[in-house]
Amino acid sequence: GEFTSDARWSEFYPGDKQGFMWRKMPHVMLGKCAEAQALRKAFPAQMSGLYVQEELDSMQAVDAERKRTEAQFAQAQTMVRGVTDKKALEDLKKKFKASEKYSDEQKTKLIEVVDIQLNTLAKKASSDTMLDNATNKRTKDIPSNERESKQQG
Repeated sequence: GEFTSDARWSEFYPGDKQGFMWRKMPHVMLGKCAEAQALRKAFPAQMSGLYVQEELDSMQAVDAERKRTEAQFAQAQTMVRGVTDKKALEDLKKKFKASEKYSDEQKTKLIEVVDIQLNTLAKKASSDTMLDNATNKRTKDIPSNERESKQQG
């Protein structure tokens, strides 16, 4: 029998960084991918799992992009944990929601990290207020002549 296969540019082109030969000889590169697919169809037992480099180029490009996005995701989480301004955190939350860089799962996690940081800031502000109130109350409870001598000492 005759075995054929189609190879589409959008499925195999590895992107501009790795695509020099793809731009130079696009028909040859697509032909290699189509031929390898047809051979796997014709001889599945012998050719299963064997790929030509041109087929792997696009997979490597996708893998590299995935790793880059994961690194940026980890950096974003670390960065959020260092932000101490409520408005800046709210702005980050909006940016993460609108971002096309991260997956839905990553967006959910980043927003969760922002919410945790906002809660941490709120608790800190609350405890600081309680501490200030307690300090002010103790100061008011000390007679004024003792307060003056403590301030001078």
